[in-house]
Amino acid sequence: PLKAQKAHRNLFTDVSDSAQTDSMVSRTVAALGHLDTLIANAGIAEVKPILDTTPAERQRMFDVNCGGLMNSYISGAKQMVAQGTGGRIIGAASIVSFNTFPMLGTYSASKWAVKGFTQVAAKEWAVSFSPSSNKADPAPVSSASADTPSSQKYGIRVCAYAPGIVDTPMWDLIDHELGKDVRTFALAIPPR
Repeated sequence: PLKAQKAHRNLFTDVSDSAQTDSMVSRTVAALGHLDTLIANAGIAEVKPILDTTPAERQRMFDVNCGGLMNSYISGAKQMVAQGTGGRIIGAASIVSFNTFPMLGTYSASKWAVKGFTQVAAKEWAVSFSPSSNKADPAPVSSASADTPSSQKYGIRVCAYAPGIVDTPMWDLIDHELGKDVRTFALAIPPR
């Protein structure tokens, strides 16, 4: 018979700090016994022209959106490898990881990095991988040369989803700020 309700935990964590993502995974395992699925969904956005962004703003965007995802993936994968049971890791990319928007330069760049890191993690953790051929190999890699890192099959499936417009406070901010830019642009067009 199926269980009526599965256990879950919500843990508030600064994902830009790897010690906190390690602790998040440890606390989850302590409470639930093991880790089957990890969802890396934290993200922030800032809407402004690239030339108006500051180094601190750009760094914070990458620390949370990209670094936070990387920390979460790695903390979860290490636990799954230790368990020996594989698992699932799912990350939040964005529509801008495929199609960028003006005034979302740093956000777009951080989400392209999310897409790239997810693809590499999927290749390294789910199937055996031959770095010399850059192709997935269904059979385990039997040996590695001194200049080729050994690969292992961990059975961890890694993917990211790329939602479009979702009714969240973050999208409200993006919509509001992009709307200002459109109005300014429209007012600048001379009538015919």
